[in-house]
Amino acid sequence: MNSTGGAKISQEHGSADRAVIADKIEKLYVAFKSLDYYGILNVDRGATTDEIKRAYHQLAKEFHPDRYLHLEADPLKEKLHAIFSYINEAYRELTSASGVPKSAPSPNRKTVQRESSKNLAKVRFSEGKRVFDAGRHEEASTLFGQAIYLDNSVAQYHYFYGMSLIRSKKMKPAEEALKKASQLDPDNSAYIAELGHIYLGLGFMTRARNTFEKALKRDPADQRALEGIEKLND
Repeated sequence: MNSTGGAKISQEHGSADRAVIADKIEKLYVAFKSLDYYGILNVDRGATTDEIKRAYHQLAKEFHPDRYLHLEADPLKEKLHAIFSYINEAYRELTSASGVPKSAPSPNRKTVQRESSKNLAKVRFSEGKRVFDAGRHEEASTLFGQAIYLDNSVAQYHYFYGMSLIRSKKMKPAEEALKKASQLDPDNSAYIAELGHIYLGLGFMTRARNTFEKALKRDPADQRALEGIEKLND
């Protein structure tokens, strides 16, 4: 790789100048968009599989996002995720069972941005789960909402967003979140059952019963749906 790509980021984060780290990530982000798979891994086109693997493991170790959790600037984190995604893509393609391709494209800007957003959404969701489990539901709902903004195609993000809103007594937006989760994953009885409990809490008994029965059609053993039916029958 050229001098930009080959720049090493110090492992001593405590003493490293964050401005220098940010500058190196920014420069690599600009440079990697013009590099093909061989260029990003800094290997010759005739490189052996072992050489490709060694180059990949060195880069993966150096630019893994988990090493830079101290970085607070979201755009910088997103760029780091884009770089790391492309490094993984290059390794996967150059070591595929079909053999090393003779030419590899440089990353498409829209594809890079999409993958970067998805990766950042995963980070936000993980942070949200951590604070949700700690009982900080308002904070969790903010993080889950950010994950959905970055990638709204994951049912689990909507489900936990809804659950955090329920804990915060925000039932209407929670209903919408759980509806979306159910639309994305219609066979998941857990999403449907929690929606039933929202209706139960709001006093919509017929709607609640229909929703619990719908959940039980997906999974006759769903405990939350059975709990809901039991409450309705009391």
